[in-house]
Amino acid sequence: LSRFPASHPAYERAFCEVISDCGIGLVHVHHLIGLPLSLPLFAKALGCRVVVTLHDFHLACHRYTLLGPDGHFCAIHEAEDHRLQCRLCLQAAGLQGEERSRRLALSRRSVAAADLLLASTPSSAAIAAGVYPEVADRIAVLERLSPGLETLEAARRPRPQATFEGPLQVGVIGNAMPHKGLDTLVRLIRASHDQPFALHILGATPELDQALEEAGLTADSSPIVRYQGAYDRPTLVQVLQRLHVALFLSPWPETYNICLGEAMRLGVVPVATAVGAHVDRVSHQQSGLLVPPATPLAVLQALQTLNGDRAQLAQLSAAAAAIPLMAPDTHAGRLEALYGELAPWRGQHQPPSARRAVDPQLSLAALGVRLAQDRWIEAGVRWDEPT
Repeated sequence: LSRFPASHPAYERAFCEVISDCGIGLVHVHHLIGLPLSLPLFAKALGCRVVVTLHDFHLACHRYTLLGPDGHFCAIHEAEDHRLQCRLCLQAAGLQGEERSRRLALSRRSVAAADLLLASTPSSAAIAAGVYPEVADRIAVLERLSPGLETLEAARRPRPQATFEGPLQVGVIGNAMPHKGLDTLVRLIRASHDQPFALHILGATPELDQALEEAGLTADSSPIVRYQGAYDRPTLVQVLQRLHVALFLSPWPETYNICLGEAMRLGVVPVATAVGAHVDRVSHQQSGLLVPPATPLAVLQALQTLNGDRAQLAQLSAAAAAIPLMAPDTHAGRLEALYGELAPWRGQHQPPSARRAVDPQLSLAALGVRLAQDRWIEAGVRWDEPT
């Protein structure tokens, strides 16, 4: 489905049939992009416990990053009245601007259907609580697991002082996209052509290719020494072991940022934007350096500081590497404990023969929710149209 569905009867029925046929008692929603916003309501209506993990801010806004049309974080959770702010943002996206109320009316109900909302960091929890204060007491923080953690741990080595000598090795890890600070990166590259840095890019994209071309740069422009698109885990580990610094330039409030933890665990000093999960995970001048979003000058100054003070670079590296990551088994154990706190679940003590068929009349209307349209971007009132 597109990113606009509020409801879709075929998807809703299929979802309910899976819950009924498989005897599911707890539904954990990780994302609803490409799915109707209504699904948590149906899980709740069937008696399930509902858990929602906030991997980004899709439930709060059609721009899942909360970046406004100017590319800056809108800080919607701090606004006294965000209706006009949202109208301007929607209009900039080519919509009418009134759709916000329709989408928010349903997303509020979906969020309210959750027994538990999980955020990966305190900043994400605070944003969610600001947008949906009515469920603030149901929001908990559970750090994300780090996939392939055993590979990282096996690659960890103490970094001798000699490894902090020579040109400053700087990395950009992860897809280079606008919401990852692409514009800041390109401006930094232009300003660093004569700097003693070596820039390693893992995750180059067509968007970065185009941005470099428009800036009169190429993939081998100084200070770029590595320019690679897709990469595997062994390559990632190999590159991280050679880096002194990694840049995390997202202008939006990342909810966790897996790449950040991977770099830090291998002793790579982060230079990260001071927004979202970066603030939760990086202590400024203790385990890394924080800079304002969309400020290539601040990034360049941070790199010059680290290049000129290798003792500080070594101290920050050791502190970053000392911060543990969430192991999958630990994450699973804590998640299972949270599930347990929600017991009893639907059908938990019922034999399979007790499962009941889904009511063929089950719909949003039957749940007391009447939508003007199935797609929240559509104006007008469907049931008032002549037949």
